[in-house]
Amino acid sequence: MKNLRELLEHEVRELFATECQLMEALPKILRTSLQSSLKQTLQDYLGETHLQIIRLEKVAKLLGISLESAEKCEGMKLLLEEVFSIIQDEPDPELVDAVLFCMAQKVEHYEIVGYGTARHFARLLGEEEVATLLGATLEEEEKEPMANPTLSTTAKSHVNEWSTHRTQPVRKEALVVPLFTGLGWLTH
Repeated sequence: MKNLRELLEHEVRELFATECQLMEALPKILRTSLQSSLKQTLQDYLGETHLQIIRLEKVAKLLGISLESAEKCEGMKLLLEEVFSIIQDEPDPELVDAVLFCMAQKVEHYEIVGYGTARHFARLLGEEEVATLLGATLEEEEKEPMANPTLSTTAKSHVNEWSTHRTQPVRKEALVVPLFTGLGWLTH
């Protein structure tokens, strides 16, 4: 990359790859969840992800770039591999939902930072229409239940309730700690 424009184009391609990877992974993730509120949240997120892909296609058209060259996003790949490796170990069903809460929050914050950064670059380059489209997705991501402190509280109580009923110790390699943190300050 030689300039800010190329960096913006790279970020847009990476966001597109991220959303496509989520579209592919979410149906598998949905099948593993036990908690109905989490399932519904993930189902809603799947629909929203589709709309965000369409919006990124509009951004690419405005920038005059192709998204066909978008490679898999390594950050998202690692997040998804982490989830699937834990689930593959067939932990207790309650732990699966804890892992999914954790993964969903990590993904949300990853996307919030990505969209916030890309919008900032677009503004610096005078690409106001691009910035507006990226900003619309950023607002959706910030309003997502998984980025919301209320769901964090629900998730924490779900995990705490589950852990107090355990009679056997949890394998330490199966837990992802810390589970729930707020990173809203990164976009302000």
